[in-house]
Amino acid sequence: MGILRLLGVFNKAYPTDTNESRQKWSVILVSLFVFLFLFIFEPFGLHTFTTSNRLIICLGYGSCTAMAMSLNFLAFNWITNRYPLEETWTVGTHILWNCWILLTIAFINLLYSNLTDISNFTAQNLFISLGQVFLIGLFPIGGIILLDYTHLYRKNMHRAKELRKKLKQETSHSSEFIILRSSNSDDRLQLNPNELLYLTSADNYVKIIYRVNSTIKQKLLRGTLKYFENHIDHPKIIRCHRSYIINLMQITDISGDARGYSLSLRSTDTTIPVSKTYVDHFNQQLSID
Repeated sequence: MGILRLLGVFNKAYPTDTNESRQKWSVILVSLFVFLFLFIFEPFGLHTFTTSNRLIICLGYGSCTAMAMSLNFLAFNWITNRYPLEETWTVGTHILWNCWILLTIAFINLLYSNLTDISNFTAQNLFISLGQVFLIGLFPIGGIILLDYTHLYRKNMHRAKELRKKLKQETSHSSEFIILRSSNSDDRLQLNPNELLYLTSADNYVKIIYRVNSTIKQKLLRGTLKYFENHIDHPKIIRCHRSYIINLMQITDISGDARGYSLSLRSTDTTIPVSKTYVDHFNQQLSID
């Protein structure tokens, strides 16, 4: 039963992270760890080299590690800016992604070994290099990811509970209308803010979901979510995800997981995610520190 529970964690939601500052520090710390580990403990035959040669060799492996990680982060950021990976990213996916990083580190390190005549580039040596890298990095990385998942899950569950209490105290109504205009025409939609549920991206358009009395309606307007985010001047209508703008007055329930929050709305079965990027702003709007 414990193994099944552990395996179930691999399917749990996990946030993607394209924060360049954190990625930079990850590159620095991991490559420094590789250098120090190899230089101090002298594994894999490094003890046969003189101290000065071993220093240069270990610096080379640390630099190769930094290059492999940097290239992967650049590719990851490019992909996530074009495809919505966040909705499908899980603990298991994140571990597999880090395994891929380890594979590329092993490959580039073997190329370095071949160029410096430390070893030849063969299938056997690639397998050995891969085993060495996984031996050093797999278990620490897996453990860190699982600990991070547990921390994020508990943190967001706790905050979701606070936010649910806050929602019960919120009684915001407005009699002023908001006007949502298309970005390149006179097409527009005039709504009372209490009627608006959410906006979501739809290719080159934005789909506006709103309620008139008890009837759910929708309208497409030309533009991007960024365009509408900049033109909607209402404190309760905010961006919560790369694909959604939400009306806080329509939230009926909030749940939390490692990726962020999930919002239930009045009069609809649609669940709206709050991504890690927008969690802090979302908390501020509901006065949660």
